[in-house]
Amino acid sequence: MTRPLGFANNYALGIRRARAAELGIKTISDLKRHPNLRLGFSNEFLKRADGWPGLRARYGLPQADVRGLDHRLAYEGLRDEWESWSPLVAPGGVMAIHDSRASGKNTADSGSVRYTNDVVVGDPRFEVIDTMDSLTVLRRRT
Repeated sequence: MTRPLGFANNYALGIRRARAAELGIKTISDLKRHPNLRLGFSNEFLKRADGWPGLRARYGLPQADVRGLDHRLAYEGLRDEWESWSPLVAPGGVMAIHDSRASGKNTADSGSVRYTNDVVVGDPRFEVIDTMDSLTVLRRRT
């Protein structure tokens, strides 16, 4: 175990600003007034007790059209982020990737875990210096 790295395994809900204004949504509780709103989350979030089931129970959310998002999108999303950001890390610089490891919170088949295993850990520019729960910490080789 290492010292805390200052990262948390948190989730966020997002809605386009214009749509939120149109519907009068400013807080999670405001979602109760929109039972027909379609929601999409990662499959992990849908299954986790502290994910959608917990959120729904805590706020009494009535939405029935709740969908899991395709893990391939997570794979492609991490690929795009990795290809954009990894070249910008200076030698000796550190990069942390969230949801990159299978743990109680993430499954081995999730896109971000698969991309990390398929590509990131084998990238010769980086070395894995630490892992914690679902987090992988890498250092750019000099």
